[in-house]
Amino acid sequence: MLRPLPPALSRYGSSVPPAGRVSSTPEAFPPRETGPIGESLFLSGVRDVQAVRPVRTRRNGWRAGATSINVRSVGICAGTFLLFPIRMDPADLVNSVLLLLLLLGASAFFVAAEFAVLTLRRRRVEQLARDESGRGSPGFQVAERSEAISLMAQLGSLACFLGFGYQAAILAVRSLQGLQPTVATGLAVAVAVPIYLVLGQQIPRLLGAQRAGFVTNRVVLLPLRGLSFVLKPVITLLSYTLESMARLLRVSRGAFYAPVHTLEDIRALVTRGHEQGVVEEDEREMIHGVFAFSDTVAREVMTPRIDIVAVPREITLHDLIHAVVSQGHSRVPVYEGTIDNIIGVLLAKDLLPLLANPQWVSPASFDITRIMREPYFVPDTKPVDDILAEFRQSSVHLAIVIDEFGGTYGLVTMEDLLEEIVGEIQDEYDIEEPEFAATPEGDILIDGGASISEVNERYALEIPEEDFDTIGGFIFGALGRVPMAGDRIAGLGADGADYLEVEEAEDRRVTRVRLRRSGSPVAPDS
Repeated sequence: MLRPLPPALSRYGSSVPPAGRVSSTPEAFPPRETGPIGESLFLSGVRDVQAVRPVRTRRNGWRAGATSINVRSVGICAGTFLLFPIRMDPADLVNSVLLLLLLLGASAFFVAAEFAVLTLRRRRVEQLARDESGRGSPGFQVAERSEAISLMAQLGSLACFLGFGYQAAILAVRSLQGLQPTVATGLAVAVAVPIYLVLGQQIPRLLGAQRAGFVTNRVVLLPLRGLSFVLKPVITLLSYTLESMARLLRVSRGAFYAPVHTLEDIRALVTRGHEQGVVEEDEREMIHGVFAFSDTVAREVMTPRIDIVAVPREITLHDLIHAVVSQGHSRVPVYEGTIDNIIGVLLAKDLLPLLANPQWVSPASFDITRIMREPYFVPDTKPVDDILAEFRQSSVHLAIVIDEFGGTYGLVTMEDLLEEIVGEIQDEYDIEEPEFAATPEGDILIDGGASISEVNERYALEIPEEDFDTIGGFIFGALGRVPMAGDRIAGLGADGADYLEVEEAEDRRVTRVRLRRSGSPVAPDS
């Protein structure tokens, strides 16, 4: 007996024709079924099912049926039909894919345009405008219309995202009719979202940020001119809504368009640039000095009282000239009675006319108050950025720092303030002595006036900074007496094995300190 056809083929004839007849009529092969969009891929593959001449079998002597089937082709087609039957016309398929690519490219354009505009600072854009053709240049137009361009780019990017997702879902449902619509839509989302995020979002962001000048001047303006005219009512409405929300939330409108970076973010960027070799060491220190400048007060940068070179009011002309020449200072405080009573500041250049014209004043009648300037006083807690602003405004280069009791605490000069930013400035009168120096034994020699914060940062220590500003002051407070050479302060470092040792001390002050690390050979106690 003949075996019946498989169920998948039963609709094309449940039995073979009678023996001796060759059936080639349409009834033997029902018409091909087509879906609403196009022919099934399965039906296009059933071309191997065809009418042939009848064949006599030796076994039963009758002519078998008129069908010969290529089973391998039918199996492949049946599997394709069961898994992903594509019932979409090829032309429609190509058009849908082209539309997806168009939406993806448009999204990339809008995202790159938005990030290019946000990356460029206004001053940089205006510089681009001056380099090209002034107010008519693309760069200047970006500067003037950055908010509108950003809104337009966001609107276009959102429209492309919605269109891309909708078209991908429609394409999946129409082409994969063997699957449930929800399953086809889920499959479309799983495939389309990663493609859109990578090609339509992330890569354009990188290009817009790294090639901001090129994208702005060569790509953004020309296509967006027409869009800005067409979408002007929508952009105006969005801008008004945004302004109202900004007022309601009490935030600056510019915060929506300019990236906000904290000082910690910028410090991290500078440190990363230094690690990558883009930022030099002196540049890194200078940038960090600028950021720390506003947090620094006068007592942290001043020359302490004990180091002040001052002259009494009753000094003679000869002694004054000798003091100025020997000390090499261009400005010298003048006191009356004690140094706590500063009455003026002498500028060395004011002595030059007297030296050039000795007949103007006799040594016996010389009075320093006639040539000295008014002193400028600041409290020890005054921020140094305020002092610098006052120096520039009043053309003063030296200020006397006073404590809470009105006594002289120290003095601060313009050079002290600049050194906080650019580092130590050595002039022709300074004897260059490094603040930090390594020894062959592996120890570190530190100047007694070094800042505690800098020592902690350099050597990963945790010396308290609340009560003292310098290493010498910390040792003085920790000992509770006048330090002497050989005194030690132990228990420093992460493991508590580091210690400080007074290397040099004179006139009741610490001038040099040795930092001995835990890995250094231990010196015998003195």
